[in-house]
Amino acid sequence: MKVIQKLQVGSRVGGHFVFATESVEVGQVVCYLRGEIAGEPSRFSIQVGMHTHLVPDIDVPDSDGHYVCPWIYTNHSCAPNTRVLGRELVAIKPISTGDEVTFDYETSEWDMAEPFQCLCGSPDCRKEIRGYKHLTDSTRRLLGPDVCAYLIEEVAPAEAGSTQ
Repeated sequence: MKVIQKLQVGSRVGGHFVFATESVEVGQVVCYLRGEIAGEPSRFSIQVGMHTHLVPDIDVPDSDGHYVCPWIYTNHSCAPNTRVLGRELVAIKPISTGDEVTFDYETSEWDMAEPFQCLCGSPDCRKEIRGYKHLTDSTRRLLGPDVCAYLIEEVAPAEAGSTQ
C-alpha cells in the first residue's frame, strides 16, 4: 500500500495546515502518527486509545524543510478527507495533489483539551468542537464508521446501563 512520504506543511492567515504532495485513493495511508505516549490530552496531542495520547516528537522542519510529525498541523473538518485508524491517517475520500488533509477531531478525541469554534465551512459543520463525549446520539450515529473503536466502546457500557 502506498504511503505519502512527504506531506507538505503550509501556512496561511490563522496558522498552519497540511496538504498532499500527490493524489491519494480511498483506503490508502496518508501518514503515520509518530510521537511519544502521554496519559493526558494536550493542545497538540492526538488520542490513539481511550487513555493514550500521542504527542509529536518534534514540530520543526529538518534541513530539507520536511516535518517529522506533520500530523500536528492536520486541521479539523466536519467533512474530513481522512480518519484516524490506529496510528495512521487513512483517506476516506479521494485526495488530489494540493488538497488540504483534514480529519474530524471528534472521531478520535473523547474530551478535547482545548475545545474550539469550528470554521470549516462544511454545510454540516457542528460549530463547537469539544470531543465525542459531548456529541448527541444522532451525531454519533452520523459519524459512524469513522469513529475510533475505543470511543464507541467507552459509550457502549453507559448506553447498556441506561436501557435497564
